[in-house]
Amino acid sequence: MVFLGLKTFAQKGIFILYMSLWIGFGLLNQLAKTQHIEFNGATAVLLQSILKIVLSTYLFIRQDGPPKRLLAQAAEHRRVFLLYAIPASLYAAYDILSYVNLRRLDPPTYFLLLQLRLAV
Repeated sequence: MVFLGLKTFAQKGIFILYMSLWIGFGLLNQLAKTQHIEFNGATAVLLQSILKIVLSTYLFIRQDGPPKRLLAQAAEHRRVFLLYAIPASLYAAYDILSYVNLRRLDPPTYFLLLQLRLAV
């Protein structure tokens, strides 16, 4: 029997990593709130986005070729690139709002309300 459709070791590892990072996100925000550590959520999202771009570029170079090819494909498929920018910017705004919400709510309440959106 396959658990959650995760067949390979890599799929299971990525799932566990994703869940660990998601839980750590809430716990670190709660720690920052209880320790009165002030930080800007937009800066945190910007740093996360830069890290994602760097990792994505690394994976592209590793699997598909040199950075020149990446730039050539982005130029060739400019329309698609711009269409992907719309949901990407909305996702970044969502990330900023999640930092704001976690500063105001405790993690269990936040995650409960987050999952409640699936029921509505």
